[in-house]
Amino acid sequence: MIKYENFNVFLRKHYLTFLFVIILCPIFISLDFSQGLKFDQFNNDTKYKYPSIPISVLIISVLSIYNFKDLLFNKRIQILFFLVLMYMCINLYFGITRAAIVGPGMMFIVVSYFIFLRIINNRNVYKFFYMALSFVIIMKLLFDISFHENLNPNHMKFISQYFIIKNFKIYNYYDYFPFIYFLATALSVHNLLQRRHLILSIVVLVASNVAIIVTESRLFMYSIYLIPFLYIFYQFTKLSLERYFYLFLFVSLATILIISFFGFKLSDPGLLSRYNHIHKYFGNFSLVNLIFPFLNQHRIETSGSLHNELLEIFSFFGFVIVYYLFLLREMFCNTNREFKFISYLLMFVLIIGTLIQINISNPYVGIITGAIFAIISSGSAKIRQ
Repeated sequence: MIKYENFNVFLRKHYLTFLFVIILCPIFISLDFSQGLKFDQFNNDTKYKYPSIPISVLIISVLSIYNFKDLLFNKRIQILFFLVLMYMCINLYFGITRAAIVGPGMMFIVVSYFIFLRIINNRNVYKFFYMALSFVIIMKLLFDISFHENLNPNHMKFISQYFIIKNFKIYNYYDYFPFIYFLATALSVHNLLQRRHLILSIVVLVASNVAIIVTESRLFMYSIYLIPFLYIFYQFTKLSLERYFYLFLFVSLATILIISFFGFKLSDPGLLSRYNHIHKYFGNFSLVNLIFPFLNQHRIETSGSLHNELLEIFSFFGFVIVYYLFLLREMFCNTNREFKFISYLLMFVLIIGTLIQINISNPYVGIITGAIFAIISSGSAKIRQ
């Protein structure tokens, strides 16, 4: 009886840490159940008919049911859900199905944010989140080093695309999973500047910088390298978070407009593909597309992603993106002064990163992002309604 009571006390004290570990763990469940319950699907794996979803989606779904009443009467979620659902239905009416993937993706970050705001309830749980993040990163690194010979016998790289065991394959290892390495770096730099958790922060910082090189994610890798320069810019300008938000958004939108009207010669295949999507979309743009942007010829011909998050959302949901950006601005800027630098770094990589790939509306990244911004939130009551 005493042991049971001690376990309950331990669980109540550390349940948030366990919850954070679960949403951070890169465990993905294949939606192709014809082969049973599988966790070993990799992106573009031809043996599976359907993609995989992170286990965090299931956790957020359960938490949404548990907090259904609060979410139902949240005006911001009501408006966004209605607008997204309306445009999803119109898209489906015209036979455009990808909107049914992008729409829920947009919702994950917002729902995650409000759910964790309620769970945290103005408590300072930053330490719990950082410990959970450190645990996931260090455990993966130790596993990769320990089982290197079995996983990559003919490969010089000791970092693998597996998590803990070989049956857990990281579905988006080269695209979205590296976000946690950037997040860990940003939080570790913050800790070092605040002189907190010094040894652990140095270990996590080194581990993240070593591991992200192997993922070959140019967005998150180069963003980590830019952190010293971003810090200098941050100290020199000392702007409000709202101004940083609008600055990064302006850079992203201006780049899209410049690319849409001017021709460039690019040798990099990845950048060329992204350039072509922007150029072709606006090359076929008409007044009708202001109301029905999904009827754009290039949008119809492209079944997959446009690899530009702002354009991807606009091409399906039109000016709903304005309200969506309004919500993101509130989330990103409603930050405790102590964590302002973290918010600044995350805004940079997420907003500037819209030019290269889908991050904010990716389920794995979106749920984690919603959680961390709820954790560093100032706790203002106005954002909760």
